[in-house]
Amino acid sequence: AVNNIPGRLFSSDLKLVGRERLFNGTWEHLEDLTKDTQLSVELFSNSGFDYKPMAMAVPQMSICTAIQTYYGRFIKNSVRTGIDTDFDFQDGNVCPVPKGKYYLKNMSFDMAGWVSFLPRGLIKTKINYMDNDGFGGGVEFIVEIKDRPI
Repeated sequence: AVNNIPGRLFSSDLKLVGRERLFNGTWEHLEDLTKDTQLSVELFSNSGFDYKPMAMAVPQMSICTAIQTYYGRFIKNSVRTGIDTDFDFQDGNVCPVPKGKYYLKNMSFDMAGWVSFLPRGLIKTKINYMDNDGFGGGVEFIVEIKDRPI
């Protein structure tokens, strides 16, 4: 499930489709996102009855710093320019992040470099955009973390 939370900075109409639960749809940066725009990512594990905050997360930081820091390990092999999206990450060096509407097509997370520290099962992820005026939009989704057969 995907919960799109539109705001002043970010809007999306993303959804998970098909048996593989691939991300499809669009997201939009409603203005150029500069180093003054903040991003955070919160992770929650499923306890069987409710989602509980996990100790790991991306703390609130400049969107430019977040992309530079996490592009190589977490974004590059999942959200590939020209394949999964038309957004150009400029090899992790995009700043400011340009205003515009971008697509995701049949995107799945390549978790090869990071499943070892995530519990298996359902994980809720919340991505939040903020600036000096507060919350500016976001998206939350639930994915299942599982080992793939080799």
